[in-house]
Amino acid sequence: MAKNENGWHIKASTRFLFDPDNATILVRIIEAASIKFTDGGGVPVIDGDIVKGQTSGAKGRVVGSPILNDDDAGSWASNNAAGIILLNNVIGTFTSDEIIDVNRPVITATVKTKEIDAYSKRDNYIRAYYGTAENVGSPSSDPLDDQQMATSRGTIFWPPDNTEEWSAAVDYFTLVAWDANDNLNLPGEEQLDSNTMIRSGSLTTSATKFAKPEIGLHTFGINSTSIYFDDFAMQAVIQADPIIPPPVQE
Repeated sequence: MAKNENGWHIKASTRFLFDPDNATILVRIIEAASIKFTDGGGVPVIDGDIVKGQTSGAKGRVVGSPILNDDDAGSWASNNAAGIILLNNVIGTFTSDEIIDVNRPVITATVKTKEIDAYSKRDNYIRAYYGTAENVGSPSSDPLDDQQMATSRGTIFWPPDNTEEWSAAVDYFTLVAWDANDNLNLPGEEQLDSNTMIRSGSLTTSATKFAKPEIGLHTFGINSTSIYFDDFAMQAVIQADPIIPPPVQE
């Protein structure tokens, strides 16, 4: 995976038995604000929770599961979980080193923002997946292996929204884990969640209508005429957000 002024580019690797002529390539992007946090405890923060800063008064809605630090041994049960919480519908600005209340019916928990770089207004959080047109090996609950059920042509398949929900019954893809040779460590970018997620702030949407399309399918190379695309599909969350415009525009 690489990036230039035209966007992100994904190319097939020879690491696995992977046929690009019979492949399904899927990219999942969450565009969200985020809080870097420590001292998470009581109960895990989950999708849909409403969080509010005790000092700033800022608040927002949690999107997906928090991204816990790879190198941190903390946990929610031990009151020392640490990582990143993704948010939408944010009002106000969270500040560094403040307590964040996490509220849902019956349950209340807290986290603490990091002392530096606590809050980011908007970034893209990117994962990529690939599948094959034929069954490969035995499906399992491991999203990183190259064994899965076929993503046969004519049917649209989707991976689980959360990797912890991965099971043999929904194992149609391999979740891509990037290595150091992928040249992704550009300014303002980082790899997260055991290198299966890329955080980037350089390709977020503008506050107005797009000047040009932001989704494209291309072939490259002297033999690219033998590659074609089918079963094109897209999922999008349509939400009322004062900052981020809708993903599908005229």
